[in-house]
Amino acid sequence: MSINRTYQGKITGAHWVTGKKNDRTEDSEISESEWKSLITTHLSIFHSAINYYLVCFAACAKGSEIESLKNIFDRVHESWKTHLYRRSGEGPGFRDSLVQHLPHLVTPKMTFDEACDSVIDRINGSDEILQLALESLLTDLGGESSIQQGGRSYLPYFCNPNSKANFPRNKLILERKKAKTEIPQLLYGKDRLDFNTFRDRFELPHFTNLDNAHKEAKGDKVKEKLKGFLKHLLEEKIISEKQSGEWLKEIESLDPATLSLPAYNGAAAKGAEKNRLYSFLLFKFLPACKERFDVFRSTFSQPKEETKEKKLSDKQRGILALETRLQSKGDDPIFLARNERGFVFKSFSRQLAATDGDFSPTWIEFDISAFRQALLTLNQIEQKTTERLETLEEIEAQV
Repeated sequence: MSINRTYQGKITGAHWVTGKKNDRTEDSEISESEWKSLITTHLSIFHSAINYYLVCFAACAKGSEIESLKNIFDRVHESWKTHLYRRSGEGPGFRDSLVQHLPHLVTPKMTFDEACDSVIDRINGSDEILQLALESLLTDLGGESSIQQGGRSYLPYFCNPNSKANFPRNKLILERKKAKTEIPQLLYGKDRLDFNTFRDRFELPHFTNLDNAHKEAKGDKVKEKLKGFLKHLLEEKIISEKQSGEWLKEIESLDPATLSLPAYNGAAAKGAEKNRLYSFLLFKFLPACKERFDVFRSTFSQPKEETKEKKLSDKQRGILALETRLQSKGDDPIFLARNERGFVFKSFSRQLAATDGDFSPTWIEFDISAFRQALLTLNQIEQKTTERLETLEEIEAQV
């Protein structure tokens, strides 16, 4: 039996299931007293998981001077010992919830600051990185829809040391964004590069995401890929029949023992981007020559000269300043916050297992659901903070 989110409605019965199709077994019906007990326990653990992730987020925000992060820390801190419920009044806070299911991590008399240091192994100088990691999360998953869609990706970023995912602001992605505007200028502008310098300066990650989950291609497999690139450029009329024939002979003459091509996300490259990627790889693997460089250059349009400086609105300047801050360390802040640990904080399911050695989540779907719910809570806090600040600005404008 599995419940990984809280549903509204009335449960009338429960059965044990087996297999991927959730088939019921013989005599699978669970007695009413047993399933009520199981569901109550499960929901208690689920709510503790939500509270755990909220404490982890607050631990990341600790010491920040940024209003939104300070607000997260303060709101969770206020509910550490007791929480004021809208309907039932004052009740147990985060501490009691975590002590119930994670007694090895949180003790009955533990202070909130001690809890923040318990859930995250803080390394000297890491406070700023942790704050940037949280700010990156809140920026990218800033609404209910993005939380539901992105929670599945972001939980492994923070909690799974075995994740092979490309982090959203990793060094290679930042370099590719920069290259996207830089390359046309280097191909057509006054500071244009010769083909040998260009060939040495740029690599595959400047044009597409690497796929860390798959092995690189080697030997004859690389040759077959190059032939496929050549066929595509011919079909797109980017190269001539004569060029195709000549380049095919050069591909055949390559020594397979010297060939390797990292796995990459080819599906993301479409249209002009695919033409640029394929022509660049042929330019890189075959002997350097001006003809191939000119073919590659033809896949780019000559950049227009900007005569007027674009004026940005206050909102646009704020977004630009935020993104500049998130990129200020030269690599993805969540990746940097993982450090040698391989995670920012452990998943709740791993904490629940209370075992050493393997730090990966033991029940990933449960963790994703609790992580999402915690983010939805943060989103509500952020919305109320924004509304309060806007109201203050209106009052100040009237005084």
